[in-house]
Amino acid sequence: MSRIKRYLTAFRRYNRSKGFGIHSPFAFYFIRRVLREKNPFYAYEMLHDCRHSAMKMVRGRQLKKQILSYKNAKMLFRITCYFQPKNILQIGTSYGISAMSMLGVNSSSHLVIYPGTNACFDIFDVLTSKQSHRIENTLTINDATQRYKELLGNDNAFVLINSVDNISDAAAVLTAVTESLHSGGVVIMRNLNTNAIMKQLWHDCNMSLHHGMSFTNYRIGIFVGLKHLPRQNFAIWF
Repeated sequence: MSRIKRYLTAFRRYNRSKGFGIHSPFAFYFIRRVLREKNPFYAYEMLHDCRHSAMKMVRGRQLKKQILSYKNAKMLFRITCYFQPKNILQIGTSYGISAMSMLGVNSSSHLVIYPGTNACFDIFDVLTSKQSHRIENTLTINDATQRYKELLGNDNAFVLINSVDNISDAAAVLTAVTESLHSGGVVIMRNLNTNAIMKQLWHDCNMSLHHGMSFTNYRIGIFVGLKHLPRQNFAIWF
């Protein structure tokens, strides 16, 4: 979404963020008590320390990838905490902060990850070392999605997509995402404003979803594909 359009829709998004004009009880609660929750959670200190460690390790490097903000790390934790997934699929990573945000919810959860080409494995391995037994790395997106299906069984999917490296991978991701949403899963997409492939993927998923709700600030988007939810889109601040 262009910066000008974001400004033009800012007031409407702000009102929606406060709950005005939202009639769905689920959407009202999810926006107010999950996406925009201000109260502290038990894992916030761990996430703060995790980010601080990453910042120290990247200091002095010529090529620095953006570190997930503390605000978004906390929000990712809250979303995971709300849905309590046993198995999580992640596509794309840099340092491992998003993985720790999700694994910090439940000590028995399991993460299948396709790291992608942006992964800084030396830092990722350090940050996730205490949880390495719960993380399963894969070599391709197809490997990741197939392995995740095997683990998932009849549970609802929970998927985080940080980045997609190329258009050919996007087709495989779109298939996995639409299958997850149609069966009642949750999909979180990041970097919608900086990655053209991610922006197109968000659009394609929106077009294919026949039930469930989407929430976005045009940087991050969350699909909730629960089958009892009507098809609605919410552009808000969070």
